[in-house]
Amino acid sequence: MIIRGEYIPWNLLPMGIVPLMMTTFFEEFLFRGFVQGRLEQQFGWLAAIIGSGVMFSLYHLGYPGFRTIGDISLLFVVGVGFATVYKLSENYLFVSYFVNLPNAFVTYMLKYKQFPTMYLSSTIAATFTLALIIVIFCRVWKDREMYHAV
Repeated sequence: MIIRGEYIPWNLLPMGIVPLMMTTFFEEFLFRGFVQGRLEQQFGWLAAIIGSGVMFSLYHLGYPGFRTIGDISLLFVVGVGFATVYKLSENYLFVSYFVNLPNAFVTYMLKYKQFPTMYLSSTIAATFTLALIIVIFCRVWKDREMYHAV
């Protein structure tokens, strides 16, 4: 976009940071942590990676700007990539914040018209949700350590 002399709306990024972080976490938790894990138990790792990629691409049909065959195909490939990284790392938090989140930021900045508008209210709601997730994670981790110490 810069080479073509097009405007990149950097002013949108501050309002999108927290909602994108929350969305990224939930996508990875759902598609890798839950769907891929269950598919792998039932059908093996290859079917799980492909199934996770299919579900990831179909999920994005909810965004009106991502309904072309090209977008769905690209999202399938991206979903398969995320699923493969998850399989190799066995850590969906790693995939969320070091693979998917940078992708989400770049996509949001380059295709911002295809996303819903981010407002202060969505940033506040996402911040509250992330804070709640962190509190729950800390509590579960503490309980887990106490359980293993006994």
